[in-house]
Amino acid sequence: MEEQFAIALRMRAGGNAAAARQICRAVLIARPEHRGALNLLAELCFESGDADEAAELCQCALALDPRDPAALGVLGEIYLDCGRVADAVTVLRLAAEAAADAAQPHARLAVALRRAEEHDAAVSAYARAVSCRDATARHFLDFATFLVVLGRDDAAIAVLDDAVFAHPDEPRLWWMLADRLRACGRRAAAAGAYRRATACRTRVFGALYDFATLLSELGRDGAALRVAQRAQEVDPRHPLIGDLLRGLDGRGVA
Repeated sequence: MEEQFAIALRMRAGGNAAAARQICRAVLIARPEHRGALNLLAELCFESGDADEAAELCQCALALDPRDPAALGVLGEIYLDCGRVADAVTVLRLAAEAAADAAQPHARLAVALRRAEEHDAAVSAYARAVSCRDATARHFLDFATFLVVLGRDDAAIAVLDDAVFAHPDEPRLWWMLADRLRACGRRAAAAGAYRRATACRTRVFGALYDFATLLSELGRDGAALRVAQRAQEVDPRHPLIGDLLRGLDGRGVA
């Protein structure tokens, strides 16, 4: 059965969810207590829109282990999806406790707490998520975005400072940090962050465009033109780039 389950995992990773579901069902016919198959099938059913079967599978897994973090996580998502926010918070809190060193359960708990308008608790959950070793750039971005929504720009900048240290090659982290520094009037620091964002291998039009406009504001029109031309290479038809280049050209920048 373990070999078949491994095939199901490979099918899922390869994007063949239907085959993964079929294999999981076959595994569960032979071994109804196979927790890996129960959890994977529950996740696949939820993703395909069959929340009722997903919930039943989660309950089967939890009957075997009431602290199964995978089953708790899917069940919490089911509750959140159908608007049972209080139940989602309860279950996702259990999932986060059961997988204390994993970032994703804490991040999903934070989402549920946001829906429940428990903002300080959500901030704490996000903070726990980004403190985990497996925290991704997306976890940091979501946390910083939430802090900005709350009007806590200084806290958002602190989170993004940690984020770019943990993920120095992720341009969106540098870009968001630059935007927040710029919004707070720290334009020189923002220019440095934009420079790092635009130096990453993945070229992002928005970061290049914002960097070019900031350089123009700082009176560095020659540098602004060079960055704007790089933005044009990334997206030649973007409606903003033509106006920026014409504006620089109108000021005699060569």
